[in-house]
Amino acid sequence: MKFVYTYKLGQNANFEQAEKVIKAYRADEEIKVSFPYNRNYIARIKTIEGHKWHPERRYWSVPYSDNVTEVIVNGDVKNYLFSLAEQRKVSTSTLNTAINALKFYYGDVLKREFVCEMKRPKKDKKLPVVLNQEEVSRILSSVNNIKHKLILMLIYSAGLRVSEVVKLRPENVDTQRKLVVSA
Repeated sequence: MKFVYTYKLGQNANFEQAEKVIKAYRADEEIKVSFPYNRNYIARIKTIEGHKWHPERRYWSVPYSDNVTEVIVNGDVKNYLFSLAEQRKVSTSTLNTAINALKFYYGDVLKREFVCEMKRPKKDKKLPVVLNQEEVSRILSSVNNIKHKLILMLIYSAGLRVSEVVKLRPENVDTQRKLVVSA
């Protein structure tokens, strides 16, 4: 029996959590997994084809074979990445993580060249939320303190950050030309 994996729940596990450990061992044609009772873990392991519960030793076993990777072909990898992007609609960072994991697996574990070279998806650019005139006037009219109202008006009208408005001094405002000048 070869030790494969142990996972402690939480990085700062205290004494009570020390018992909450997932252990996995590889034995011949199967992987043996044991963990404390947890409905989520049980539901996940039941999704694996060929799972089996061994009540006498209190562990789960799932089938394992070293030559499973030989069955995976170029089309399988492309279909998997396509399903992530199109069907499951994962983010670009998740898709890039999947590509990196596959590249690592093929390069470092299998010592083979990655079968599917593809263009990386770029991160989506989100547009900022813009308030309409009515929303801005409601925000400005809801403030009673004159100093706070002035800060909000400067932030909105001049496009300043809060830290920039806080650092402003009276000499930074040119009242004749109606300009805010940085120091």
